[in-house]
Amino acid sequence: MKIICAGLNFLHFLVIIFTSLGMSAVAREIPQSFIDCIGPNGSAWTCTLDPSPGDPYAVRQMLVIQRSNVRIQGLWVTSRGDVTLQRASTAFKPMLTVAPGICCVTIAELTFDGNKNFVNGQQPPGGGLWIDVDLGALSSSLINADFRNAPGFALTTGSSGCQVNLSNFYYGKESAIYAVRSEIYNSWFEGFGVGAINADQSTIRYNTFRSNHALFNYNTSGGQAVFMERTSSNVTVATNQIDGGYIANGQWWTGGIEVYGANHRIWNNEVKNHVGPGIYASGTTDLDIRGYDSACPTCPTYDITNNQRGGINVSTLAGFPFNQTRRTSIDGVRARSNLNYGIHISNDYGTNDTVTVTNNNLCTNNPSGLRIEPQVTNVAQGNNSCP
Repeated sequence: MKIICAGLNFLHFLVIIFTSLGMSAVAREIPQSFIDCIGPNGSAWTCTLDPSPGDPYAVRQMLVIQRSNVRIQGLWVTSRGDVTLQRASTAFKPMLTVAPGICCVTIAELTFDGNKNFVNGQQPPGGGLWIDVDLGALSSSLINADFRNAPGFALTTGSSGCQVNLSNFYYGKESAIYAVRSEIYNSWFEGFGVGAINADQSTIRYNTFRSNHALFNYNTSGGQAVFMERTSSNVTVATNQIDGGYIANGQWWTGGIEVYGANHRIWNNEVKNHVGPGIYASGTTDLDIRGYDSACPTCPTYDITNNQRGGINVSTLAGFPFNQTRRTSIDGVRARSNLNYGIHISNDYGTNDTVTVTNNNLCTNNPSGLRIEPQVTNVAQGNNSCP
């Protein structure tokens, strides 16, 4: 699937303008007709909210979608910010959620304001993290939506999956999306406290990431664009543009993509301007890193460049399973002009076994393009050069 959003940068500009204007102190109440429409006895295929530029709709109770095959849509005039749902209570965790067993929900043309300053560090009911939208319906989708000021996660997909397209995510405290079995395309992620997307069994393509992992909430370094936990599998991260903005906080730094788990594909991403490495992996099995996107042969070819701790770092860490890294392939990557190595394969703990490094362009890295530590076993390499 290839969807190119020529107007994404323009939409990004509009969101910044409207965010800078702020919101009026006057809040509108959500019409009862809308609440009835998304309820079990609603009948319309589309439940709409009228535009209210400058005056958000106050979410004072959890909104629950209780029927299948329904579309939730804002009728905006000048921008999606015309129809904004803003958290106005801390009595519930998600602002909008889907009842169990519901299928085929679409959310479009809305802005969700998590109002993190209003929440101001309070804990959500039941513990865990705040959620602005919990979209766990089967075959659900979110298109042309904006999220800002999330006090926790902006969006969670549950285990049922979700398709996200042409949406913007700004300045949340935790991650933008906790994604399971999801597809995320053509969207913008900027200024989140930790990595923008925590992914499992998902596809992430044609997105833009800027200066995430900015708050160092857990006093640790981390990847700012996509993070895959040790239990994750089958994530594709391809043809994204990832700019770290050189964020650091004392001993902690921000990298680009952080990979653990199994059967991940990291293909043709532009990864630049990180204090940490562009891509770093540990405890992975069957990791495939490429400088081209097999699903998009006409896409531009991107560089991994200007990262202060190197372009790609595949290693082992202390403790199982992070000390077991097996079957890594790096092919056709342009890792150029990084401080430290273009590609560095190491084994400080445990086993780093079966590594293939071929056909990579490794120009002008400092101190050199490629280093494979002698403790790494079963290495195949060739045609790695600076053409």
